[in-house]
Amino acid sequence: LHLLERSPEIVEACAALREHLLCIRSHLPPCLAARAWRAVASAVDVTLFAAVSRPECKLSLSGAQQLQRDVQGVLREFSLFTGRPEGFLKRSYEAARLLTLPAPELRSLVAVMDDPSALGRDEALPKAGVHLLTLEKARTV
Repeated sequence: LHLLERSPEIVEACAALREHLLCIRSHLPPCLAARAWRAVASAVDVTLFAAVSRPECKLSLSGAQQLQRDVQGVLREFSLFTGRPEGFLKRSYEAARLLTLPAPELRSLVAVMDDPSALGRDEALPKAGVHLLTLEKARTV
């Protein structure tokens, strides 16, 4: 599978998103624009995370890498408003991060998550750079 910079569907969605974000920026006062783009970011984050955390969604390594590129593309659209867009699309960002962990690290993380008596279970996700997702949410990814 050839990995694209961004998948065609995300390119199209990002173009529409960019149009709407530019409209928000140019037509609303700054305080309302901030509330509006944050609401849009939250809705995008919920939608992307829901798509990758469905039980029937199984990604190969190349699929996970493509997802990471697509999420990065979406994050770039919000960089008009913030220097840290991943802070506003955190679930999607962390899901992509989790899915692209090196195989040994991912296997170790899954083993710890699956063992309720494992030492360091509560610190496993933060050590992997995943701070918002709970163990249950991470398992769905």
